[in-house]
Amino acid sequence: QGHVSFKPTLDQQRTCANCSQSVLDGDFTVRYDVKRTTPDNLQIVNGYFVHFFAPTNLPKLSKNIIFVLDTSGSMYGRQIEQTKEALLKILDDVKEDDFFNFILFDSEISTWKETLIKATPENLDEARKFVRQISAQG
Repeated sequence: QGHVSFKPTLDQQRTCANCSQSVLDGDFTVRYDVKRTTPDNLQIVNGYFVHFFAPTNLPKLSKNIIFVLDTSGSMYGRQIEQTKEALLKILDDVKEDDFFNFILFDSEISTWKETLIKATPENLDEARKFVRQISAQG
């Protein structure tokens, strides 16, 4: 169980043009991750809490995904291999309603395709082949 108690004093709530200091002057923002196994989850650790809530009945949105990859010499070896492994796993999660492309940079910039392409099974297979042949160069 977690509780939020926010009870500012009258002095803390003041704002005016002539005040030298306004303690409460801005937005109160709460941020949290919404990717959970259940739509509602509360975690409490050392007196701090986080509440996760993600509705399950929202429609899925298509995404435009641009992967920007450093292929410079500093990525040679394990770094580029880890990047490629991660990309191959990410491509497994791309949905057919999504669009994607790759931008590679070293001393120059290049793209895989001229524009974003639809994530059809054929295009994803072609993308996997492309990713496997990426190497660190310039």
